[in-house]
Amino acid sequence: MKEIQLFNREQNYWKKANIKLFGIEPIDDSIPFSDIQKHLDECCLKYWNVEQPCQLANGINSGVLDKNFDRKLKNSYRLSLNFYNMCIDVSAVYSVEYKGTNVDKEFKICAIPTPCQDLTWIINRTKYVPRVTAVRDYYTFLGKVDFQTIKGEGWTYDIFEDKFTCVLKQNPFEPTLEEIYNNRLSKRSRALLQSVLDEPLSIDNFKQALGLLPTFESNSIFNYKFARIEYFEDIIFKSGRYAQPTKKILLGINQMFASQNKVFYTGERNDGCLIRAESPIYALENFRTVVNIYNGEYKPAFTYTDTIGFFDAFKTVTSSSAGRQRLLLDNVIVKDGMLWIEENGVEKNMFEYMIEPQPVRLSCLSSAPFGNNDKPKRIMMNAKLTSQSVPLKEELNPLTHLINARVGFTDIKGFTYGDSIIISESFANRLRTYSKDILYFETKDKVVAELEKNKDNISIELLQKIYPSTAEAILSSYENVKVDRFDYVEDYGVRIFLSWEIPFRLGDKITNRHGAKGTVGKIVPDAEMPYLTKKVGNMEEGHLEVIISGFSTMRRGSLGQIFEAWANASGIEYQDGEDFIANMIEKYSDQMREYANNSVITFNGETNIIPVGIITMMRVYHHASIHISESKADGAFDKVLKLGEMEKFNLVASGSINILKELSIRSMHKHIGANKMVAEMEETRELPNNPSLSLKLATVLKSIGYDIRVNGKSLTKSDLSNIEFDEQDMTWFNSIESNGGIL
Repeated sequence: MKEIQLFNREQNYWKKANIKLFGIEPIDDSIPFSDIQKHLDECCLKYWNVEQPCQLANGINSGVLDKNFDRKLKNSYRLSLNFYNMCIDVSAVYSVEYKGTNVDKEFKICAIPTPCQDLTWIINRTKYVPRVTAVRDYYTFLGKVDFQTIKGEGWTYDIFEDKFTCVLKQNPFEPTLEEIYNNRLSKRSRALLQSVLDEPLSIDNFKQALGLLPTFESNSIFNYKFARIEYFEDIIFKSGRYAQPTKKILLGINQMFASQNKVFYTGERNDGCLIRAESPIYALENFRTVVNIYNGEYKPAFTYTDTIGFFDAFKTVTSSSAGRQRLLLDNVIVKDGMLWIEENGVEKNMFEYMIEPQPVRLSCLSSAPFGNNDKPKRIMMNAKLTSQSVPLKEELNPLTHLINARVGFTDIKGFTYGDSIIISESFANRLRTYSKDILYFETKDKVVAELEKNKDNISIELLQKIYPSTAEAILSSYENVKVDRFDYVEDYGVRIFLSWEIPFRLGDKITNRHGAKGTVGKIVPDAEMPYLTKKVGNMEEGHLEVIISGFSTMRRGSLGQIFEAWANASGIEYQDGEDFIANMIEKYSDQMREYANNSVITFNGETNIIPVGIITMMRVYHHASIHISESKADGAFDKVLKLGEMEKFNLVASGSINILKELSIRSMHKHIGANKMVAEMEETRELPNNPSLSLKLATVLKSIGYDIRVNGKSLTKSDLSNIEFDEQDMTWFNSIESNGGIL
């Protein structure tokens, strides 16, 4: 399944779920405020002021959620979009006593999250994605206590004595066979019982099925109850909270939901059922992520033996939540507290697969062409990076932001050493990304007047007023910042749609779908890139756009990218599951041999044969500018520019010896004194008595383009243009140069 197909399928589910619970069809928050309100008015007529309304309206009408329900006028609901939090206010008309007479007056009942088409809820102007929840089920599921006793839903069954017992202290019932079979079995329990029988479950073979129940390990996936929107339904309907609108006591649905954003356990905090959305692809991934909701010190992970066929084999976090947050496979859905596998239009519940061996599979969110030939670490990295892609102008689809690139796998003068990548200037232009934001202001705010006056050319100073907590280094990387439109909300507020571009620069990162993430260490003119001398497959002759280290494909174990490049350039089509290197070699060995022989490139007057092809790549949200942060009110004083292995090797290749020396004395992890000194400088805004270390840092930053100023004066005058090499430096540099730039 393609990512866009999966997204569309989940959109259909999302629409139905929100209509059922909230009576709202998901909105597009980019349309005018007035159009959103018209949409809500239509939803109110269709799903609220009707004989069979949505679940929330039913709960209010029946008194479960509204203590004043008997005073509410029938079909008097009104839904209104709240400018200040972008949530939906639910109001209705109530009959109340005023000065001895009954009058009809509208009261607010609650506010609900605004469902959006990108699988998110807006709560307090922030978009959140609801995840799938998994809870150890002690109440609505059957299980063996021991060889003799079966625990049911409020009852137990003694196999040897053939006796049912009610264990409920509140609302006890007569534990007869008929009562338990007809009224005390959930759908999950019936599905489990049916799975152990060779005939349909009935009251006659019910006890036989109980005796055949398997014993699951404590961390087995089959011990869990899975829920999607039902989890949030329970939060509303089983919380014991209610509204009293006439007394202005509201039902705090948004507050209840937002509290699930971070779920607190004993001694630590963990990502919970709601997570902030960063992009549609990120929302899709998290919409299909299962979160284990546990309590106390015990933090069980799903077992890795019986999750095969349900969860993505590689997509799991590597933190303390490893194994407790898993990605569903594309053909797995959640229904009736169970996971279901859909194959050829037929759905089977998870218990029907208890004894059937399942293949290890990947979701489309973590798979890649020929990716099954890569090392597991690379597959896991691809699964992580897929949701970090950013929009590009020539992207293949608006969800994954992939872009085709003419790539060659080779090494050039040390610039491609390690993880570093070389790209052409034209490809860098194609990697320019586009971002946008919706700002909310009161119309009387002075910033609004400034934006109206400078809507086509917003200065860095004005940007700092809009985003006061964002580092100047980040804001200065924005280009063509402008206001696309003003959306005025009557006379009190305005939504301002802002957009900008971020050009691709040295230090920014790209990746393909084989975990080949790398920093671009050199951008060169197209004419200086290696040149493909003749057409190979469907790939025309001409300059390459991307150079990836040939050694890195071996070192990283990501050979799949070379075969993807070959298949794309050759127009090879294959079915899912066929893209194994062994299969392709057996089927296309002659074509591969001819393709390889024609993969001739010229570079600097030399001719070579290297692996070439067309591969899909993406720019990820790892812009160089975001790795520079200034002191903020949040106390993040330890965030400074970080230079990694790939950047250091590029400095070696370019002979920047003095910069490397500066770097060697300022490792924040090794020199705690330097870290403390920087923190004190940021807090006090004063230079220390012995500022040698801080000046060293300033020299390093100046050498790569960042100038630290105090009272308008630069701390150092050094830059790349006037670095003086000593005799030892020159000897080393000359030895590198004479060896073609390679140590």
